[in-house]
Amino acid sequence: MAEERKVDFLDYIILILKKKKFLLIYFFSIVIVSYAAIYFFVEEQFDSTAVILAPEGDQLTGLSSFVKGLSGTPLSLSNINKKSSTDIYNTIIYSRNNLNNIINKFNLLADYKEKSWDDARKILSKNIFAIENDNSAYTITVRANSPKKSADMTNFIVDELNKTLINLNVEKSRNNRIFLGDRLSQIKSDLKLSEDSLRKFEDKNKILELGSQTKATIETYAKMESELAEKQVESSIMQKLYGTDAPNARNIKVEAEVFQDKLNKMKTGKDGSSLLLTLQNIPLQTTALYRLLRNVEINSKLLEFLVPLHEQAKFDEQKEMPIFQVIDYANPPEKRAYPHRTIASLVIGLGFSFLAILFILIKGIFGSSTNPKMNDLKKEFKLFKSK
Repeated sequence: MAEERKVDFLDYIILILKKKKFLLIYFFSIVIVSYAAIYFFVEEQFDSTAVILAPEGDQLTGLSSFVKGLSGTPLSLSNINKKSSTDIYNTIIYSRNNLNNIINKFNLLADYKEKSWDDARKILSKNIFAIENDNSAYTITVRANSPKKSADMTNFIVDELNKTLINLNVEKSRNNRIFLGDRLSQIKSDLKLSEDSLRKFEDKNKILELGSQTKATIETYAKMESELAEKQVESSIMQKLYGTDAPNARNIKVEAEVFQDKLNKMKTGKDGSSLLLTLQNIPLQTTALYRLLRNVEINSKLLEFLVPLHEQAKFDEQKEMPIFQVIDYANPPEKRAYPHRTIASLVIGLGFSFLAILFILIKGIFGSSTNPKMNDLKKEFKLFKSK
């Protein structure tokens, strides 16, 4: 029985080299045909980019400009991460309402050859690239079938984004003004009642002098009570502006709870301090005076705290200033972004050439094999004619 001839790697190389002229002609033919097909049948697309700079801090609170001046005060909202701004930008840009406005403005149903708004929105979403780059700038790029349309769509998105942010900011400021106004009205009423009650108590009991330790105790407790009330109001404002699960809201809530626990221990003597009297060791009349003084102190402190916030909310409600800075508006691009004809045609040519080489190798293996099983396969599938 004749031994089957072994085929090694060099045989494959020789087989391919024998067909090199055919492969080169085949490769360049595919490249030329594919380039022409892309040129005539694939629509050109152009990218235009606008660059904006997101503001530091959260600009949608309605109290942003006032908050920036609160360094050193308990209400520190200015450390909100800028990431929240860019998240809001993405939400607005890819919202259904915004996409519908773009489609309607630029007649994209005709460009995309779509009758369904849902399909048009999907295509448009894929042609909008909104990202934050490494330099902390926010870029908006739009791909369209003409340079001018690409630039116009990009600038339209920038303008619509700014308008939407302004409207949200004004609406948020209005809600803040109403919320703070209600609290302010209640505090003013409480302050008047507490002042009237204190005046009546002093007129009735004629208490003019207190012991030094008692006086210090009353003043300290009243001051701490006012600080606690301020923290509690801060906590409610933070929850109103950012939600109960926001890190800043949770932190100030925990801080208020810790402060309250400390104050309760001081009042009952559980803190181990002997500098101040406990409430149980203060005479009843003096305790009543303390409570009246405390109420006046708390309401006065809260009034002082809320008035500027309320005034700032009223101011923010009326202003319509740009939320972000536009570093570069979009200009019509000089070169197309898609398709990359040369690269695409070369890739297609290489792909078809690889298939041709594979075909040549398989044909060579089948043609040179003396294995009986291979002959059976040739007869079964009629892959090649026997020479």
